[in-house]
Amino acid sequence: MIILNVDDRPDNRYLFDTILRAAGHDVYSAADGAEALALLKNMQCDLIVSDVVMPGMDGFQFCREVKASPATRDIPFVFFTAVYTEAKDEQFALSLGAAGFLVKPLEPDQLVEKLLQAAHAPGAPAAAPLVDDSAGFLEAYNRRVVQKLETKLAEIEELNTRLQSSETRLRAVVEGTSDAVFIKDRTGRYATINAAGARFLARTVEAVLGRTDVELYDEPTARARAVAEQRLLQFGLVEAYEEELRRPGDNQSRHFHTVRGPLRGESGLIVGSFGISRDITARRQAEEQIRKLSRAVEQSPISIVITDADGRIEYVNPHFTTLTGYSAAEVIGQNPRILKSGRHPSEFYAGLWQTIRAGHDWHGILENRRKDGTNFFEQTRISPVKDADGRLTHFIALKEDITERLRLEDQLRQSQKMDAIGRLAGGVAHDFNNLLTIIQLEASALATNPALDADATEGIRQITAATQRATGLTRQLLAFSRKQEKEEQDVDLGETVANLAKLVRRILGEDIRLTTAVPAEPVTLRADPGMLEQALLNLAINARDAMPSGGALRIAVETVEIGADYIRTHAGATPGRRAHLLVSDTGSGIAPENLGRVFEPFFTTKAPGQGTGLGLATVYGILQQHQGWITVESTVGQGTTFHLYLPVLAPAALAAGEEVVEHPLPRGTETVLLAEDDDQIRNLVQAALERQGYKVLAAATGDDALAALQRHDGPVHLLVTDLIMPGSLNGRQLADQARTLRPALRSVFISGYPADVVNRLINFKSAGEFLRKPFAVRTLLETVRRRLDEPIVE
Repeated sequence: MIILNVDDRPDNRYLFDTILRAAGHDVYSAADGAEALALLKNMQCDLIVSDVVMPGMDGFQFCREVKASPATRDIPFVFFTAVYTEAKDEQFALSLGAAGFLVKPLEPDQLVEKLLQAAHAPGAPAAAPLVDDSAGFLEAYNRRVVQKLETKLAEIEELNTRLQSSETRLRAVVEGTSDAVFIKDRTGRYATINAAGARFLARTVEAVLGRTDVELYDEPTARARAVAEQRLLQFGLVEAYEEELRRPGDNQSRHFHTVRGPLRGESGLIVGSFGISRDITARRQAEEQIRKLSRAVEQSPISIVITDADGRIEYVNPHFTTLTGYSAAEVIGQNPRILKSGRHPSEFYAGLWQTIRAGHDWHGILENRRKDGTNFFEQTRISPVKDADGRLTHFIALKEDITERLRLEDQLRQSQKMDAIGRLAGGVAHDFNNLLTIIQLEASALATNPALDADATEGIRQITAATQRATGLTRQLLAFSRKQEKEEQDVDLGETVANLAKLVRRILGEDIRLTTAVPAEPVTLRADPGMLEQALLNLAINARDAMPSGGALRIAVETVEIGADYIRTHAGATPGRRAHLLVSDTGSGIAPENLGRVFEPFFTTKAPGQGTGLGLATVYGILQQHQGWITVESTVGQGTTFHLYLPVLAPAALAAGEEVVEHPLPRGTETVLLAEDDDQIRNLVQAALERQGYKVLAAATGDDALAALQRHDGPVHLLVTDLIMPGSLNGRQLADQARTLRPALRSVFISGYPADVVNRLINFKSAGEFLRKPFAVRTLLETVRRRLDEPIVE
């Protein structure tokens, strides 16, 4: 079927033609009635479909012309309109001879169906009453047009009212928003701007209108905006971007999120641009703060854990994973109880949760467990997090690993205890050594009496032996306090162990089996042999007490190389070649809670009266004095092993000791100045010297001794002085002032104070010889004679 479509709108014609051609029909189109009549002169068609409102000749006039012509009156004519839609419009159309009257819009299938029905309807009118009646047609036509115009005017007025209302609302929105809204012409001059935009520019709206960005912003900002403006005018695309704007004279710029687009005229050409800018400076600053906070949290050297209100972990920072060994994926959604070490009672955790759920902070020390099973200590603060309404939503925990700090604090406490005991020991040792000196000098004096019988001589020998044992006890106390001066010499540790084994066997008893393992090559140390023996005996006694029903004790010596891996896990260890002394028993072992305290002074697990708590503390002090260290490992019911490490020297052959020959006591005739505040010791020393021919000037204080030296007209060859005396002069000061009076005067210092006190007062190499209390008469006389026989050094 051939169809002529008449419509002034191209888009309507295109859509209509497409639908009908898709249905298999041939379609021709015209823009108005006059164009359609011209087409009909040269073509045949089966159906005419026409709009009503068209320029030039509208649809009603076109229909009347079609029906008035004999050549076209029989072609079915259908109106398809969106404007003339009333029943009177349809009646007027039918009176012109139309076969159908359709109202837009219609679905495509409905349109095709209705057009076919109109084209094939039986009895379609060949003529119409208004076709030949010109007066009647004009009257009816004018009536329809006027009525339609009145209707359209009413619609336009209503539309204008709505547009004005809409414009008022839109302007209220534009002026009420905090965003800058503006319109520019093609030259970049502001044609419109709202109050918010003017406020940012620190101007009135009137002062902005007609200006360009070059006049309103600094040069970099204006240049950047000009580039964006040219891109918009060239391509006509709507863009959204962030920009940095700075006014002339401002120190800081502000950040804006801007949407810019082209403004088109009625012809569709771009006549300007529009834009909306939102100040996001505060948001950017907040985002930067959040980024900084995030970086700080991620890089924090403390663990940060965030949980929900039920305690389920929602976040952990990287330090948490490094410390605990758990990855974030392993703990997210878990409860922090996965770190429990079992070292805190349930009441502890109940109190923690009660505190934080009540909205309060909790802080304390937690002993937790890593993924690998090792324990660590954390200084922890847990705080509740609340929303804007005050509801508790989360908990945040800040956790600092203080394991190393606690270990160092324990070492500090140990050091402070040792220092305190050391001060006590020093004072006790001084008084005790004075008493022992008196006993030893008296015993020495008595031993020279030829009238004594064998029983008396043996008694004096027992007194001397007891004095020596008491001296050993004093040395042990000072070794424990680390204030005893070492009497160092080259010592073969293996030989020391082998020689001490017999004594250790007697101490252990028959029900404890002793085995030793020493290398064939010497393990040479620079050490005090007495201190080493003391340390070994203390460990052997401890082992015996741990094996009341018998067992085995093993002592072994070897040399080892200490490396960096060992040092990282053992506090106090130093690298290099070391002698390793192992003392291992099969006794009852040490409970884990006591293992860290065994070297504390006066700490003991023995029953009252069975232990002083000084044995292992003494061993610890001896190792410290020799630049060594000691470790312990133990299992309850299986035994204990001590590892002692000492610096080792290169192997060297030890010189064979010469046989000691007892020589007669030395004699002299020189004058000796003696200064000693203890009356008994002063009298005994004076008597011993005078018996051997010396002349003695005795004084109780340094001041008295200096006065005696000044009064004496004859020569004085030697000063024997106590180091610590009452008055204004100690022994060292006395020696210094005495040498100003008698430059050739030699000195011998005596003291019962520990080495740290002595070392502060004298330098053994330059000040004179030192004689430690207690001492025997022979030792005193040999020292005096040796010092007097030394050449005078100018």
